[in-house]
Amino acid sequence: MTTAATARPRAFAVWFKDLDRWDTTYFRGISWAWPKEYFVTIGSVLEAKSIAVDSKLPNADKPIIDKITFGGAIFLTDTDARTFYKGRLFWANAGDFIYSKIRVKQGSCAIVPSTIPAIAVSTEYPVYRIASNKVLPEYFSLLVRCQPFLKILDGISHGGSTKTRIHPSQFESILIPIPPLSIQHAIVGRWQQAQTEIAAAHTHSDTQERQRKLIFLAALGNAGIAPTDKQRCFALPWSKVDRWSIEYLQRACFGEGSFKWRFPCEPLSALCKGQSGGTPLTSNARLWDGAIPWVSPKDMKVFRISDSQDHISEEAVECSSAPMIPAKSVLIVVRSGILQRLVPIAINEVSVSINQDIRAFTVTDERLLPDFLAHFLEARSDDLLSLVKWSTTVQSINREELEAYPIPLPPVNVQQRIVEEAEKMRAEVTGKRDTAKLLSESIKSEIEAMILGTKTVDTQ
Repeated sequence: MTTAATARPRAFAVWFKDLDRWDTTYFRGISWAWPKEYFVTIGSVLEAKSIAVDSKLPNADKPIIDKITFGGAIFLTDTDARTFYKGRLFWANAGDFIYSKIRVKQGSCAIVPSTIPAIAVSTEYPVYRIASNKVLPEYFSLLVRCQPFLKILDGISHGGSTKTRIHPSQFESILIPIPPLSIQHAIVGRWQQAQTEIAAAHTHSDTQERQRKLIFLAALGNAGIAPTDKQRCFALPWSKVDRWSIEYLQRACFGEGSFKWRFPCEPLSALCKGQSGGTPLTSNARLWDGAIPWVSPKDMKVFRISDSQDHISEEAVECSSAPMIPAKSVLIVVRSGILQRLVPIAINEVSVSINQDIRAFTVTDERLLPDFLAHFLEARSDDLLSLVKWSTTVQSINREELEAYPIPLPPVNVQQRIVEEAEKMRAEVTGKRDTAKLLSESIKSEIEAMILGTKTVDTQ
């Protein structure tokens, strides 16, 4: 028997005069619920712009676009990348709308902000002036980046390749709802109010996170020596320079640096067994058809790891450099672009394997609790950033420097008490962050409903 859902017509014809509302539920699953008189083509509220950049202008002086993120942020190329650029360029100014022909269906579009007076773009980025007497730039930006609109773009792009382009004529012909300016102002106002609420929620949770780390370190008896007291330069006989690292030499010759603990310290390598990881042969499907979690930096977004995105087989462990890491080991990302801003730390609740970008430390000294070590290293993550080496490829942490890192050793019962307090504070921070995330998702749904016309907009 055919159900009502499967019997629903995929397409049909109807006189335009009979359409009292523009409700296109049958068209790509989108449900605009505005009166039909609100609908216009994108081309009627945008004016195509094509002002060529003078080819005689040195490339180094051209603010050439690098990319537009899916979140709508614009990035410029660095000076070196501009030097060898070839091809025609066109000007886009602050307030203009630009999009990526290839990635607009994923949200790669933006209004040039006032912080970028002018930007040079290739033909891959169409440029438009916005008719602000018809549509608010902020409203238009919200509309073209909401999920229903992106779904339309995905439907009109040709083929399944990620390199398919949406031509300006296609883009300009799309019908969109442009309600009266009073309604647009109300939608934009609610969005701006929501951003303030979301930012406040994140600020609150970030503040609590900083306090959590400070409280943890204070429990270890930090003497509170200001970071500014840390010596920026010093002299050593050349015979004592056995490693080219200011951080290492400073610790070796002058103690712990900016912090003093009231407990004895020992290097990480004296307390733990360190292991590096590896990647099984990706062309051998058998090696990736198992139940063993294989942890890589993309899994290191949580403090406690009980699973991973990828899994490998026992055969993979036996015939590759991917080792088995016992539960309750401390995992540290030692090679990744993420090291530009933070050093991810985690503790595995189950046995796992790791890739080559992670180093695992399994506690071998009964004077140290694994949970205490994980919390301590996370609290000192800002200091660990000083160990990061920058190169032309990817950031990394020197193994010897990491293993020489000093770990304070309070009595085990003191470590346990500190960990318990740290876990309570972590739960509070996690709760605040979850609240901020839920608020962000709720606001997104609310604004989307307003743009669809399915939620009443208060213009008072």
